[in-house]
Amino acid sequence: MLHVEQSMATLSRDMRDGFALVGKQITEQSERFSQSQKPQWQAYGVMVTVVVVLGGLVYWPIREQGARIETALYQIDKDKLDRTEFVTAQERGKETRERINADILRGDIELQRQIDELKKQAMDTYSLRDVVVELKQNQKEMQEMVLRGRPNAGP
Repeated sequence: MLHVEQSMATLSRDMRDGFALVGKQITEQSERFSQSQKPQWQAYGVMVTVVVVLGGLVYWPIREQGARIETALYQIDKDKLDRTEFVTAQERGKETRERINADILRGDIELQRQIDELKKQAMDTYSLRDVVVELKQNQKEMQEMVLRGRPNAGP
């Protein structure tokens, strides 16, 4: 029996040592797992900083354009005409166009009158009949000169 008791004591000791070793290994693995599961605050801090900076760089031009658009809309709103002002301006424009067209028509009529007057003066001053009479007179004078140049020619 002594042999059985020694075997049992050895087995018991080996089992205790084995369980202690397994327990120690489990504890080490658990600690490693816990350390690997800890949040990496430094990395998160860098990532948050980069995201905030990039967001600011993207937002800045949008904000500037928004301010420009807001200023332009304010100016448009300030300069817009209400319906009555628009109708009044349209009527003034129509009256101005009618007045300009009437002035142009009067100018055309006056110009045509002046052209007709100049034509009449030209016709009164030197008519086609006057040209024909003058040419006949010049022809007679030439004939007389030619006949005077010949001693025996008659009229």
